[in-house]
Amino acid sequence: MTALLQRSGEACGDAQCGMSIVRHQEQAWSDRRPGSRIQVITDPSGAVNALALLHQECAPGIGAPSHTHEFAEILTIVEGAAEVWVDAVREVIGPGTSVFVRAGAVHGFVNVGAGPLRLDGVIAARELRATFLPVT
Repeated sequence: MTALLQRSGEACGDAQCGMSIVRHQEQAWSDRRPGSRIQVITDPSGAVNALALLHQECAPGIGAPSHTHEFAEILTIVEGAAEVWVDAVREVIGPGTSVFVRAGAVHGFVNVGAGPLRLDGVIAARELRATFLPVT
């Protein structure tokens, strides 16, 4: 369910006079590859059209192989452990750690823990689009 809340005492004729509320539990998840699912949260009013929030869950050994985006993103580990890389730099990180990825950087991650990996991301785009590098 989404809602557009009106500011007190103001007529609301368009998305500019309110705020969008999105209840995450009511939004769909999609399977991107076996062992991984993702939920993309966007502003249903379209007023905030250059940001999206991502929730992703990955089984052990699963993640996002090397890829690029035309936009910047922030990845935050919520649960589990991930090996992350941006260009040639690799590091294993855990809960409460964020990685800032500039637009065009080759990056990815893999769940290196024994349990599920849960991460949140913010992208400077409304739609998640990626160009994956060939596996060598």
